[in-house]
Amino acid sequence: MTPPASTTDPLEGTRYRTVATLGEGSMGRVLAVEHRVMKKPFAVKVLNDELAEIPELVDRFILEAQVLARLEHPNIVRVVDVAETPAGRPFYVMERLVGRTLADEIFSVGPLSIGETLMYMRQLTNAVQAAHEAGVVHRDLKPENVFLVAQPETPYEKVKLLDFGVAKIISTEGGVRAPLVPTTQPMVGSPRFMAPELMLGKPADERSDFYSLGLLMHFMLRGALPFAKATTVSELCRVKLSEDPELLDRGQFGYHVPVVAEAATERAPERRVKSAAQLLGLIDATESMIHGDPKMLGRRLPRPELVATPAVPSPTAANERGPFRWPLFVGALLIALVFAGLCASALGVRLWGHADPRRDVVGQARAEAEGALS
Repeated sequence: MTPPASTTDPLEGTRYRTVATLGEGSMGRVLAVEHRVMKKPFAVKVLNDELAEIPELVDRFILEAQVLARLEHPNIVRVVDVAETPAGRPFYVMERLVGRTLADEIFSVGPLSIGETLMYMRQLTNAVQAAHEAGVVHRDLKPENVFLVAQPETPYEKVKLLDFGVAKIISTEGGVRAPLVPTTQPMVGSPRFMAPELMLGKPADERSDFYSLGLLMHFMLRGALPFAKATTVSELCRVKLSEDPELLDRGQFGYHVPVVAEAATERAPERRVKSAAQLLGLIDATESMIHGDPKMLGRRLPRPELVATPAVPSPTAANERGPFRWPLFVGALLIALVFAGLCASALGVRLWGHADPRRDVVGQARAEAEGALS
């Protein structure tokens, strides 16, 4: 948590006083605030200055607040107020959470136990089910958007799902379902935890969230990011379209635990679990099978060791591989560049050149809004 970025409080003239900045994104800033009269702490998300002049982005921001306000669920962050500053910047007020993100937890303590993982998976799936029933696909399920809040009465933290800023609105009326628009859309979300079909710009549906949940389960049990060897967006695109996540070792996790993750992370959407209820059923079955085995519930992998960067081959070693074939090298390079270009085209990623930073932010936010509102 850091002090406000400037001496001018962006919430000056409202019922709230900024205490610190909690984070920033493409759409806005999240602030720790205090109610000026009640002296009660809250969190506020306020739209960025340059975006508040774009009507469709303001509409998108208000829609995010409305979506969260109607998703009243114990595992989803609660919105308590929506307003705007005297300067016309919209903001919404959330409950203030004390704890840390799943990302911070894993990078601090390492892999979670099987019991902890199943507990958090159940809460996350319940939250996602509530969103789906309200006509909302999250589209950005990742460790940074999962918050763990301490509960004095239990040994496990309570999960709170955050940030519906790029959610796909299937229906604008709670409980009423509407078909998704079957068109290619800009990529929104986080590539590392994104379903393969979304990396090609295909429409999101509930199964896209299930894939991300499966990768979160991998992350919790293994303590390492999925597809860790892929370090660029184009590499992630290539790997996700051709490979499944590394299988969970049945020797370490038994038979039933890996089944849950595998059912959620099938590459083809039609082969994944069909509903949150089905995924919860698999979690139930797994818990019932190992409920009487404390050793299995408490089992966790050791913290992963850092993988050393491969050494550059010495000239002698390189020479031992035989003469260098330039035509083959050039051909392979051209193929790699073409594939990277196709992935980048689908993802809307620029491979060459540098855009104006402000235009990048506005363009990303506009793409997110258009993808969610279409």
